[in-house]
Amino acid sequence: MLLSRYSIQHSSTLIKLIFLVFVISLVSSCKPNEAIGNSINETDSQEIILIPEGKFIAGSDYSNDGPSYKSLNSIKASLDSFWIYKTEVTTSQYAKFLIDIGYIEGDREIQYIHFDFYQKVLYDNGHWMVGENFVDFPVENISYKGAEAYCKWAGGRLPSNLEWEKAARGSKGNIYPWGNESIDICDYANIYGCIGSLVAVGSSPNGGSPYGVLDMVGNVEEWTDGWFFVGKQKTRTYRGGSYGSPIQPIYLYTGDFGGGLGPGPIGFRCVIDYADSIPSNEP
Repeated sequence: MLLSRYSIQHSSTLIKLIFLVFVISLVSSCKPNEAIGNSINETDSQEIILIPEGKFIAGSDYSNDGPSYKSLNSIKASLDSFWIYKTEVTTSQYAKFLIDIGYIEGDREIQYIHFDFYQKVLYDNGHWMVGENFVDFPVENISYKGAEAYCKWAGGRLPSNLEWEKAARGSKGNIYPWGNESIDICDYANIYGCIGSLVAVGSSPNGGSPYGVLDMVGNVEEWTDGWFFVGKQKTRTYRGGSYGSPIQPIYLYTGDFGGGLGPGPIGFRCVIDYADSIPSNEP
């Protein structure tokens, strides 16, 4: 009787241990997600992710001598909570903005959007349209002013360099959004040597950041509300690289000395201040 009771208790303990090991292995195999909430921006129907307040690692202590890139020393920075777009602004979202504000091609001192040879977003007969099959593509050929104006219209603003970097790297300062490895890169991002052209937003879900923010590397570069300096020259910064860029650590950033006009694969995403506007509707 005692032997039987011991056997039952021993078997029960063994089953519990096996179950515990299974749970631990399952959790450890899942990609960590530091996000604390998500919602929808009603103006443009864009999904937004809440980045929590607190400290994070920015910059890097690695040296970089390339003339087109700049890296700050590694620092512990701190930010308040903010919402950020899960993906870049799409062609259809940008066309809606242009229609809503009554923008006519070329009627501003600095163009919001440049002529698109592939007709992803085009102006025809007084109307803005999106080219067939490009509805979910990230908008490109956007000037800094054009990106800034869109985010203001959508109730937000362009991210600062630190906000963009935290959303891309997480709190622990990953080299890339998905971690610290660059192997099998085309499974994680659309960069040079992968597809060779733009793809729809969200096409590389494996490359999401620790907060679940997508496309922070490759596809299109992204304007930020920061400055890039080389000597006495300064210009607005853009981050993340495009489909034509080699893989670069996420802490590096570039500037456009063409005056912020943004010809080429430069798009953007917006942030919304958490303290000023807290969307309440869930996706």
